[in-house]
Amino acid sequence: MTDLCFSENIKTKIEYMYIEKEWQLFKKGKKQFKDVYEELAEKIKWKKETETNRKNEVYCLDMHLNMGSLLKGVFSEERKKFVSEVKTDELLGNEALFTEKDWEKAEEMVKKIKSISKKENKIKFWIGENANDICSFLYLLSEIDENCEVSYVHFTSSLASAQDGEFEKYFYDEILLKDDLRKKALKKWKDICKEKGCLRTFAEGTIKNVNPDFYDEIILSQIPEEEFTAMNLIFMIQENCSVAVEDYVLKRICMILSGDNFEKRYKPAVQSPLNLYEMIYKKKKD
Repeated sequence: MTDLCFSENIKTKIEYMYIEKEWQLFKKGKKQFKDVYEELAEKIKWKKETETNRKNEVYCLDMHLNMGSLLKGVFSEERKKFVSEVKTDELLGNEALFTEKDWEKAEEMVKKIKSISKKENKIKFWIGENANDICSFLYLLSEIDENCEVSYVHFTSSLASAQDGEFEKYFYDEILLKDDLRKKALKKWKDICKEKGCLRTFAEGTIKNVNPDFYDEIILSQIPEEEFTAMNLIFMIQENCSVAVEDYVLKRICMILSGDNFEKRYKPAVQSPLNLYEMIYKKKKD
């Protein structure tokens, strides 16, 4: 069976889950290890010997489908331009974080998944509570072979932060996608593709198109009266507003902090500042 997710962090977690599950099965009935060091040595040896015989392939596809107009298609030049602009991190000195090579890799991965769906009889999707995961799932559902059986695991952000030993429950949360739900999902994707918006969010149990300034009020509500850094602000937004500070939100933070409403200075220890993370901000008095 093939597993598919939409972030590298989750991919690493899933791979770890499968390895742990196989290891637990392997060591059943084996001799008792005299200490943790002997068990660790045996586990390392076992992992190396079984590396090429994994039963589950885990793939990751992240095309940032929460952003960019879909009117002309997922890989349209218009959407590529929008995503690439958002994925230029101004906090890191205008570093490009999603390049043409990344787009090419994404297209190749879509082709690979389509091919897998024709050869195998089942694909399992791992879907988080965010617009990118849900839109990516809906898009791929419209691309894969209609005879391929689809199941999914719906998880909250807790999977990304789960500690070792907390994963097992996710293996029992797999849900088979029934035909009626599959038809509804495909219709939902068609509806999303007809909408004109360039930003999608997951709210109130569904995908919604929202205005470009959707996150501004949330960001501004967390700006303190005293001095703060960009990292302070990011932490407060995540902690107090349950908002994942990812690509587009970071872009809006950059835009707000670059405005004239803030006094700015570099941290005392910074000799040659490279990016906005090294700056200290203070809201100007009215």
